[in-house]
Amino acid sequence: MPGISRHSGLSFENPVGHQALAEFGFEALLFPGQTAGSIVLYSSSNGGVLLTGDSASGASADQARDGLERLIRPPIDTSIDDAELRRQWLAFDRPVATVLPFHGTGYISRSAADLASIMRSLVPSEPTYWNNFQS
Repeated sequence: MPGISRHSGLSFENPVGHQALAEFGFEALLFPGQTAGSIVLYSSSNGGVLLTGDSASGASADQARDGLERLIRPPIDTSIDDAELRRQWLAFDRPVATVLPFHGTGYISRSAADLASIMRSLVPSEPTYWNNFQS
């Protein structure tokens, strides 16, 4: 991203394989779809911890109070390539006990069966639209 450095004085460091994350037990995984350079952060500690960024959204506080447990892809008009994001979720095969999205409810220390059910809605062929994102 040389344009950022040239115009703002900021520099970009690729987080994939970066030692600073490793020192905290995390690794960045390239997870394109929401944006071309999207990543998720993963740690194998505590049964697996996944920080999804904008690659997944959890239920709203009201939805969670009503018992809805799900993670969904962001609405299609907010992603550059929803099909690629779906492929990333289909290919994700690391053990996970905790999933924390950037938006919505996270799930902490859950069983593999619980999270498989909660994460199932990340992979349907139909994209997420705003009406089913909010309902």
